Amino acid sequence: MKRIAPRGFTLLESIVSLVILGLVGSAFAYYLAWGAQGYVTSRESTQGSLAAQIALERLSFEIKAIVPRTTVSAATNQITYETSGNPNIPATRTLALDAANGRITLDGNLLLDGIATSNPTPTLTVNTYATDVSGDGATNDIESIVLNFSLAALPSMVFTKEIHPRGLVTLSP
Repeated sequence: MKRIAPRGFTLLESIVSLVILGLVGSAFAYYLAWGAQGYVTSRESTQGSLAAQIALERLSFEIKAIVPRTTVSAATNQITYETSGNPNIPATRTLALDAANGRITLDGNLLLDGIATSNPTPTLTVNTYATDVSGDGATNDIESIVLNFSLAALPSMVFTKEIHPRGLVTLSP
């Protein structure tokens, strides 16, 4: 009697091939998830950076539009100033950094939200010249206004902008 050669796979061969297929599939799924997470992180980083950059450019525009030879009043993380030229913009503006709630506002309108409340602590600082520039006998002429913050979604990125008014502006006592 002739013996017929077995056809197909044995149970052991099937189990080994399924185990190998499972290992390759799980490695592929891990790298696919890792790539997707990288994409999401990159997208959030880009969106946060873009929002911060737009807010900083708007603040730069605002501070450069301060009327020369006027007085700027400053409180903790807030400045009030006068602008000129555009009849659609109020003459007196207030720029505020609300560090406790993590936002920057202009006349109460939100410019940027999601600012980290620490590390670094967000600051809005007015720097004055060390000498009398205007000739009034006081050293209260504004050299620059500095905004420093990081976003809660991007704690490792610190955004700093030093803005110089176009004209001579005095800090009120």
